[in-house]
Amino acid sequence: DLFFYGNDLFLCNDGGLYRSSDNGTNWTFLGNNMQIMQFYRISSYAYDSNFLIGGSQDNGTARLKNGAWKHINGGDGMDNVVSSQSSDIVWTSTQNGPLYKSTDGGLTNNYVNGNINETGAWVTPFVMDPANPDIVYAGYNSLWKTTVGGTTWTKLTAPQEGSLIEKIVVDWSNPSVIYVNSGAAYFKTTNGGTSWTNITNNSTDPLFGRAMVIDPKNSNRIWAATSGTNAGKKIYYSANGGTSWTNVSGTFPDLPINTMVYTPGSNDGIYVGTAV
Repeated sequence: DLFFYGNDLFLCNDGGLYRSSDNGTNWTFLGNNMQIMQFYRISSYAYDSNFLIGGSQDNGTARLKNGAWKHINGGDGMDNVVSSQSSDIVWTSTQNGPLYKSTDGGLTNNYVNGNINETGAWVTPFVMDPANPDIVYAGYNSLWKTTVGGTTWTKLTAPQEGSLIEKIVVDWSNPSVIYVNSGAAYFKTTNGGTSWTNITNNSTDPLFGRAMVIDPKNSNRIWAATSGTNAGKKIYYSANGGTSWTNVSGTFPDLPINTMVYTPGSNDGIYVGTAV
């Protein structure tokens, strides 16, 4: 909205509320402490939980450092990652797959899509090797991999032609094992992306969704979630890499599930994020 109240001009937008007393030449931001940003993805630095990156709808990507927020990229802020080696190495993205790399904590960004010639999902997923920030996997229709920090990429294969990848889970102790969500199905590769197996069909119930986690010590142990609302059919567990599945929904509420996180070192401690 845009309107005058007396001699003041007020502007309301996705970023908050602004006021101008000189017909729009200068603006004062009035949105401090308004909790209105819709975050798609957040990332933290492994050695400082107060260092955060968040990609948000229409408000770009913001960084929290030393108690202060700063916008570090524009557009629709999407997936992002902070290297576990250094908080100076930050990757961000915008809608449908453009990737950006920073080596100064987000102050400057370089486009690193290299030779990727595909368009990704609205929130295009990518994951970074925790031991080597130059190794990154990104999902479009095909799975792509870089070992040189985004300068060039190797195109692996498409798990399902015509469908976009929306989730990537890599067994970092054995990167030949990768799980992805493509379309309405989950796929698995044990040869680094040369070929894929649809593991969704091994369940008696539909495993549509984009949320999956693995046990970091045993990638054959998987938890996968369904999307939408289907009471009693929310979360499934496989002890054999997707060969068979067990419904472990229990008393989980009938809500769409958007994300899951496994807590390393725990007794299968899992956080589940829903649409509510």
